[in-house]
Formats: sequence, structure tokens, C-alpha cells
Amino acid sequence: MSQPATVNVTWEDQQSINTFGRLNSRKRELEEQLKEKKSEFENLDEANDELALADEDDDFRLLVGEVFVTLKGDKAQAYVEAQKDTAEKEVSSLEEEIAKIVETLTKLKVQLYGKFGKE
Repeated sequence: MSQPATVNVTWEDQQSINTFGRLNSRKRELEEQLKEKKSEFENLDEANDELALADEDDDFRLLVGEVFVTLKGDKAQAYVEAQKDTAEKEVSSLEEEIAKIVETLTKLKVQLYGKFGKE
């Protein structure tokens, strides 16, 4: 049997490997947050649809933080729409951050595979 070739790992290589590991972990965290935000957005979208069908004079109980607040239909719908807009912006922001990380991970992967191979 032949011995595998020994590859020297420089300090810069180790930093790239560490950066790759940190970014990969961060990407997984962001993907989980994105999943939660998309679910929140969908729930708010459904609530907004239900409020649109309801009578404006009806009272609605909305969960704000840890408390329920009673609002009239038009104010409840305005609140839900504002929350929906916020959630949509957060989803977009998370998607952008994930895309930047994926781009950096791709560059690091090419660099590291170029030096060390796929083993």
C-alpha cells in the first residue's frame, strides 16, 4: 500500500478552514430562522385574508407579544398588514445574507479543494 501524500497546512489554510466551518454553521442557523419567518409570514397572510372577509365593526383579539389585545376590524387588519410587511422584509434580508454566505462558501470550497483535494 502506498502512503497518501502529506500536505502542509499553513496558518492561512487553517484560517480558511475555520472560516468555512463558521460560515457553514451560520448558514444553517439562518436557514432555520428563514424557515420560521416564512411560516410566520404565511400565518400573517392567512390572518389578513380572514380579516378582509370579516365585518369591520367586529372585535378581534390579537396576540401582541405575550398579551391579547382587542381591536376593531380595520385596526386589526392594519396591524396584521404591518406585521406581514415586517416579516416579508426580514425574509428578504435573511435570503440575501444566506446568498452572500453561499457565495463565500463556494469560493472557499474551490480554494480548499484546489489545495487539498476532495479527501
